[in-house]
This record gives sequence, structure tokens and C-alpha cells, in this order.
Amino acid sequence: MKKRVAAAILLLALALCAVSCAEKIRDIDVCAAGAEIKTQFVPDGEGYVYRPQEADDGGYALDADEFASYYGDITESPDFAKLADYYIYIDETTPTKPCEYALFKLTDGGYAETLTGFLRARIGLKLENAKSYPDVDTSALKNAVFGAKGAYVWYIAVKDSAADIESLILKKLKG
Repeated sequence: MKKRVAAAILLLALALCAVSCAEKIRDIDVCAAGAEIKTQFVPDGEGYVYRPQEADDGGYALDADEFASYYGDITESPDFAKLADYYIYIDETTPTKPCEYALFKLTDGGYAETLTGFLRARIGLKLENAKSYPDVDTSALKNAVFGAKGAYVWYIAVKDSAADIESLILKKLKG
């Protein structure tokens, strides 16, 4: 009997520890984080910034059709209604030097895997279209980073600092 009580107490202690040690995710301002990334990692970039509301600094709002044109295809596209917030930076001014990243906050964290699939498909299509380019011109695409944590999803396709950008995102999300 004492062994059963001791085992039950130990199991309860382990369960409490697991619950208290579970990783927490901080709610972040997606647009502020995206702007910080641009300032820190692509300050001279000439690309476009997309976010829910247009802004004086050149940011544009996307509607569902525009979003689908970037991340979907003629048969299927991501559900724009599942985005609670977003910050997208796309610089295609130099086709041989792609630079883009995005941070999304979803209304439903269960949609993260689906959205990540669309993001991977976008990069895959860009690589397919650039298959005759030298490796040096497509390294940002080949080394693209994709991530998800809770209701947040991101992708980063930049030449030299994808790991640093992802590290910054993860640091901001750490609760």
C-alpha cells in the first residue's frame, strides 16, 4: 500500500513538473518584429512590405486574392481568414539575389502545418524557375528556413542571415 501511495505521489509530482515546465509562447506584435528584422538585417532593401494596414513608411495591405497570388496556385491557396496578423517582406528587385521573409500570427495554431506547406511550395517554385541560375544566386532559396511555434509561422529566404533572423524571432516568442 505504501508503495502505491509513494508511486502515486511521484507520478503527481512528475505531472506537475511537466505542466509547469511546458514552454510558454509570448504574444508578440508581428508588425513591430518584422520591421525590426528589416531594420537590423536588410536596412537597404528595396523590396515591398506587406501588413494588415497600409502605413506611411511604405507598407501595403494585402487582400485575400493578392495573398493567394504569392502563396497559392490556380488550384489551391492558403486561407487568408486564418491570418490574425502578418508582416511580409519581398525584394525581387534583383532576381538573382532573392530576399524575402515573413512572420504570420494565425487565428488557429492548428493551421501552421498547412501554411508552412504553402510557404515551402512558394520557395520550391522559385527554385524550379531558377534552376539554370548559378548556385550563388539561389543559395538564399536553397537554404530557406521555415518555422512554427504555437500560432506563429515564419519563413526566411535571405542570403547570409536566416539563422540570425530565426534566432531573433524565437527570442521574441520565448515566454
